[in-house]
Amino acid sequence: MDVQGGEERWRTAMNVVYASLAPVILVDKRYEHGFARAISQIPHASMARRNWQFVDVQQDYHGEPREGWMSGKLTFNEESPFADWVRARVADARSDARCVAHIDDSDVRTRQVQEDGQIKDGAHGSHGTKNINQVIGFVTEGYLRELADELEQLEQEMDRTNQEIERIGARKAELEAQRDLAQAVLGVDWTDIDVQSADAGIAMLHDEIERILATRPSPNSRRASGSARSGSPTRANAS
Repeated sequence: MDVQGGEERWRTAMNVVYASLAPVILVDKRYEHGFARAISQIPHASMARRNWQFVDVQQDYHGEPREGWMSGKLTFNEESPFADWVRARVADARSDARCVAHIDDSDVRTRQVQEDGQIKDGAHGSHGTKNINQVIGFVTEGYLRELADELEQLEQEMDRTNQEIERIGARKAELEAQRDLAQAVLGVDWTDIDVQSADAGIAMLHDEIERILATRPSPNSRRASGSARSGSPTRANAS
């Protein structure tokens, strides 16, 4: 069974209303003989707890879904040999519930259910879907599209998360570098640094450079000296 096409908003309520029915495995009564022995071949420690019920598929089952009730919002797999049994079972007063916008606290006779899955059944009630699996329904094209859309949204969210992780990682590395630098500066013994001697050494270098520049001959004096050396020799007087 599944919710009808126009009643999708009641899917949560459906899974809550029929939570006790959904996990039951239906077995054709013709296979009842020898079934227990066959099941015993499976190691009990390796198998999650399962419940089953034998159904006589040859029997006529009477029970019609009711308008305004959860059973009236369902559709059934008519190809299943258990369809008539399921239809009658979900419409049974012990299983069905009237669909209401808000629970009527004064109604102690009618089993009621809201869209969010809250149930009131006489003096009893329940709310919450955290540990209830969405196990009822057909595998339809619409359901597959919903899964594909949800998967795409999760992938996009994962991409955004990975980008944020990279950004945070880069910021973390930057802060660690700043911390290491600060610790290195903090660990310096400033008393070992002789600023005055360093300034005196720089002044001496400047003085030495000035002295070298002052004693270096100018280009004009070098040219004049060169001209004197390259002039014509004085011609000797003829005897």
